[in-house]
Amino acid sequence: MKQELYEANERELIQQMLRLASRGVPRTIFSQDVVKLLIRYWRCDSVGLRIEAHNNCYCTYAVRQLSDIRPVRVHQQIKNVCEMTVSENKKKISLEELSILIMYRQCSAYSSCMTPHGSFWTNKILPYYTVYRENNNKIIKHLFYPSSKYLSVILVPFTIDDTDKGLLMLMGKRSDLYSSEEIEYFERFGEIIGLAESDRRAHIHLRERVKELSCLYGIAKLAAQPDSSLPGIMQGIADLLPAAWLYPDIAAARIELSGKEYTTANYCQGRQKLSADIVINGETNGSVEVAYLIKKLELDEGPFLEEERNLINEVARQIALIAEQKRGIDEQTRLRNQLHQARRLATVGQLAACAAHELNEPLATIIGFAQLIKDNPDMPPQITKDIEKIFSSSLYGREIVKKLLRFSQQLPPKKGLISFNTVINHGLEFVMPTCTSGGVTVIRSFDSSDPTILADETQIQQIIINIVVNALQAMLGGGTLTITTKALGDSVLLAVEDTGIGMNEDVLQHIFIPFFTTKADDSGTGLGLSIARDIVISHGGTITVTSTPGKGSRFEIRLPVSS
Repeated sequence: MKQELYEANERELIQQMLRLASRGVPRTIFSQDVVKLLIRYWRCDSVGLRIEAHNNCYCTYAVRQLSDIRPVRVHQQIKNVCEMTVSENKKKISLEELSILIMYRQCSAYSSCMTPHGSFWTNKILPYYTVYRENNNKIIKHLFYPSSKYLSVILVPFTIDDTDKGLLMLMGKRSDLYSSEEIEYFERFGEIIGLAESDRRAHIHLRERVKELSCLYGIAKLAAQPDSSLPGIMQGIADLLPAAWLYPDIAAARIELSGKEYTTANYCQGRQKLSADIVINGETNGSVEVAYLIKKLELDEGPFLEEERNLINEVARQIALIAEQKRGIDEQTRLRNQLHQARRLATVGQLAACAAHELNEPLATIIGFAQLIKDNPDMPPQITKDIEKIFSSSLYGREIVKKLLRFSQQLPPKKGLISFNTVINHGLEFVMPTCTSGGVTVIRSFDSSDPTILADETQIQQIIINIVVNALQAMLGGGTLTITTKALGDSVLLAVEDTGIGMNEDVLQHIFIPFFTTKADDSGTGLGLSIARDIVISHGGTITVTSTPGKGSRFEIRLPVSS
């Protein structure tokens, strides 16, 4: 009758054990469910289960409370088992030390309390039990004194995946609780627990492998999109990561790359996190991190699985490859654009040389006839004044033609000592009619010392004209234009401030690039500010710009007093 009962229990236990293993739950949950299951079926007051993984021994116990079979108390403790041996000089050993010896099969068959399978069991009231073990071809004797709390103890070792070890512990408060036939039954069941644990690991490994491949496939798809930006890819990867972890509902992800962060919507600094560095060209450029928002039980690395450590390391490596590839593509694009601009500038230089030669002759004719009319003593004063403007404008045009020739031939500027305020005033005269007609008020705040600098007068005038024209195009509805000059010791400052539409950060990064323009009606060539910058640099100066969308812009040019 007892044998039939054991067989029925064994069949039912095996079925339930396999069902537990097929769920693929974490080892902690599996161990707790197993000891709860075992204590319901067996006549014992405490059940313990030890499972080795990654050189650690994970221990789970269930204790029967009073006479009720169902309520159990489950707790887990972790003990490092790197040092598995017990000192040979130590005669008296504890249950903990005995369990390690049994689990790693270090006890000799000389022990009367040992079975051929390597299990240990006590079934009588004895003051102590003698345990022998072999160490370096020596037989060492140890004494185990059972606790008064548990008189009957069974320790059954088993193997998991042919490498890891396990131990089933059954303890009862009274003696003569188990027979020798029952020991064989428990040893068979220890083997079943080892198989179930192996099956559980296989289920977990398969599931995590599928999640890992799905995650890496999603990253590859993001990176393969032709028009995707690096920030867009990083945000997409951050959104992908939680689904690949054991507890996706409470997982959050963060990627930090080159000082920029990309996080999931629910991200916060969780108490438990797994992270990996992003290394590009041998340097750490950031990190990728997955955190749990709720504290979970310890597994392989905190609450994380070994497979998840491998996955986050691979994700960090893929991010590094994507970032390196994107930077390479951006650099190629930048160099290709530079080459394109250089070709355009070369073409413009050829056209400028041709246009300059063609314009020289009509300009010379205009200047000559204007001079003849101006020299006529019978001309009315107003006409003489107008002729003087024609003459001055023609001379300015000739200087522009000369500058185009110098530009096409890459000749240095023609410098001389000039009055800075005077040159700025002359340049403003050319744009004042446009300011007046456009409803723009011009405020001049010039330094009273009227600083003198060594510069090309025509080019300095072109700087002020180009920047003012740019400001007027930003104030189509009218506004205020403030021109400031100031002596700064060994340099002078020219500031041009408008109350126009302003520029955003993206436009500010491109305004000095040749042919860049924000005008959609082809009213600008995109060369004005680029030429102004080149003139400033050729004079050994600097040009900076600040702008606020909707409020206006401010250009500041600093030129050395001499060079």
